[in-house]
Amino acid sequence: MSSLQKDPSGNFHICFRFQGKRFKRSLKTKLEKKAAAALAKLDERLWLISGGHLNVPENVELAQFLIFGEVRLPSSKIVGPPPMSLALEKLFDEYFITAKNGSLDQSTVGTLNIHRRHLERELGKKTKASQIKPSCLQGYINKRAKSKGKFGRPLCGSTIKKELVTLRTIWNWAFEMELVDFKLTLKKLRFPKSFELLPFQSRMQIEKQIASGGCSSIRERELWESLFLLKHEIQGVLETIKQNATARFLYPMVAIAAFTGARRSELLRMKVADVLDGRLLLRERKRLRGEFSTRLVPISTSLKPVLTKWLEDRPKGEMLFLTEFSKPVTKDSAHKRLKTALKNSQWSCVKGYHVFRHSFISALAIEGIDQRIIDEIVGHSTDQQRQRYRHLTPELASNAVDHVFG
Repeated sequence: MSSLQKDPSGNFHICFRFQGKRFKRSLKTKLEKKAAAALAKLDERLWLISGGHLNVPENVELAQFLIFGEVRLPSSKIVGPPPMSLALEKLFDEYFITAKNGSLDQSTVGTLNIHRRHLERELGKKTKASQIKPSCLQGYINKRAKSKGKFGRPLCGSTIKKELVTLRTIWNWAFEMELVDFKLTLKKLRFPKSFELLPFQSRMQIEKQIASGGCSSIRERELWESLFLLKHEIQGVLETIKQNATARFLYPMVAIAAFTGARRSELLRMKVADVLDGRLLLRERKRLRGEFSTRLVPISTSLKPVLTKWLEDRPKGEMLFLTEFSKPVTKDSAHKRLKTALKNSQWSCVKGYHVFRHSFISALAIEGIDQRIIDEIVGHSTDQQRQRYRHLTPELASNAVDHVFG
C-alpha cells in the first residue's frame, strides 16, 4: 500500500511497503500534481513486479528504483535502450503489458490490435520512434486512403484518424513513462473526407429506394445498414425467432434487445441479479471513459412474461444467458444463432442485434418521447449519436419554426 505525506514545510514524501519492509522517501516537490504522478508510477512498478513483468535489477538502491525508476549500477552504465531508440512494436508491447490490469475492455483491446496491425505493416514494426516524423504519418494516411473499407468504398478519413489516434494515445503514454522524448501530435495532417452515415429508415423506405433502380450493390448494403423496424415488424421478427431458434437463450435475449435497446455486449454481461423489481440493470463499458457504469431500464409489459418464463426455465448459473451446458453465451454464438433463425425468412435483412437497438430508439423518437428520457434509457451521451434519429420527429422542427414565425 503506498501513500503520500506532507511535511510541515510543504514537501511531499512517499511511503510504501515492499517485501515486508517500510520505505519513506522525499519527492523534493511541493506540487501535489507531481507527487500524485510519482505515486501512480510507483504503483505501476509494484504491479508490474507482482505480475512478473518487471524485475528489480541487482546492486540498486531499492526505493530509488521503485519510486523514480533509476538504476544506479557501480559501473554507471545505462540500463535498457535510451528514449526514442525503441521500435514501434516495443512501444505497443509495453502499453499492452500495463493494459492487463483491467484498464481496457477486451473489445477495446481487440480494436487496438487491429489498428496495431495496420500501423506496423505500413510504418514498419522495427521502425525506431525517432524515425516517425510528421511526413511519415502523412505517408501512412496516403497509403491507407487507397485501401478499401466498408462496402468496398475507399477507406474514409475518420477510420484512418482512429488508427493514428491509437498511435498517439500509446505514444503519449510512453512519453509519460519516459520511453520517448516528446508527445505525438496529429495537427496539420491531411485526411481524406469521411462519409456521413445514413439516417435510419424503415424497411418500406429502403425497398422503395432499391425498387426505383440505380442503386449499386454498395448503396444497397448501406441502406440495409440503416434499417430500423416498426413496432409491428418487431413482433414479426420475434415470432420468427420463437419458431426457428436453435438455442433457448435466443428468444429472450432478442426480446430484451428489442424492448430495452440493450447492446449485444450488454446482454452478454447481464447477470441474474441484474433483473430487479420492474427494471433491468445494464452494465456499460463505453459511456464513461475509464469507468464501469450502469443504467436502469424499465421492464415493459411486453417483456415481463418473456423474462419471467426464461428465469423459470434457464440453466443454472450466475450469468443471465447461458447455453444448455451452463456456459456463458459468447458474442459469436449469439450472432450465429440469430442469423440461423432468420435465414430464408422475410426478416433475413436483419443483420444483427444493433437493428433492435436502433428500432427501440426510433420507436421512442417517433412517439415524441423527450430526448433526455431517451438518453437516460439507452445511454446516449453525444449529439452525434442522436443525429441519426432526428429526422423521425420532423413535427418538432416545424412546431419550433411556427412558434417563432407562424
